[in-house]
Formats: sequence, C-alpha cells, structure tokens
Amino acid sequence: MTPVSCFFFHIPLYRDAGKLLKINGGNMKKYILTAFVVVGLAGCDLITPSSPAEKTCTEIAHSRLKHPGSYDHISTKETMAAEGRLEVKVDFNAWNDFKVPLPHNITCQFQDNKLTAITWNGRPLRQHELDAFKARFE
Repeated sequence: MTPVSCFFFHIPLYRDAGKLLKINGGNMKKYILTAFVVVGLAGCDLITPSSPAEKTCTEIAHSRLKHPGSYDHISTKETMAAEGRLEVKVDFNAWNDFKVPLPHNITCQFQDNKLTAITWNGRPLRQHELDAFKARFE
C-alpha cells in the first residue's frame, strides 16, 4: 500500500477511536490518536517484497508505469511450476493519465534464477523488451 491509500484505510479506525477513548475526560485522546497514526502509517511502509524474484518483478512493473508513484500493491502469488520454473504474479493498481486507479498485473517467469518470460496484463512482452529487461536484471 502507498502511504496515502494506507492512511485512508486507517481513517475509520481513527474516527471510531474517539468514541472508544474516554480516558481522563478526553485529555489522553489526542496522545493515543497520535500514537495510532504513527504506528499505523509506519506499519504500512513495512510491506516489502519477500523474495528476489518478487523484487525483480515489482521493479519491472514500476519501470513500465507512466506514473510509478501511483503503484498500489494488492497481492503477490509465487508458484513453482514444472521443471523448476518459478512464476511470480503481482496484482496492483496504478493511475492512468486521468488519475483514475486501474487494476494491473504482471507475471514473471524464472528458470534457474534467470528471467525467461514476462506477461503484462495478460499479454506477453515483445522479445526486444524482454531482452532489455533480461540484460538489466542479470
């Protein structure tokens, strides 16, 4: 999650915390809410790629986006296919030119820790683009 989307995710928690915290006539509420904000936002930034293959796939996704700052991670799935082939699928949202978040996905295939194929939103990348990424990440 990006810090902005993470903050909006935690707004209901902060709003309802005011009702729950009637400590000392409400004097402690601002201190406890500040702690919630700091811990909540810091926890969102701890989401990092868990494997080198996922990190590579995420970097490729960032490099292909027109607005890389709008990257908002949804999920990651790693599967071991036949013959030792590792497949990493990353689902995320990113802006288009009209600042509307659209769902995207990228699937990277690795054989012996080497990038062999990339699928962007269900379509394989052209060979010259794939070769450029192979050279960049080897």
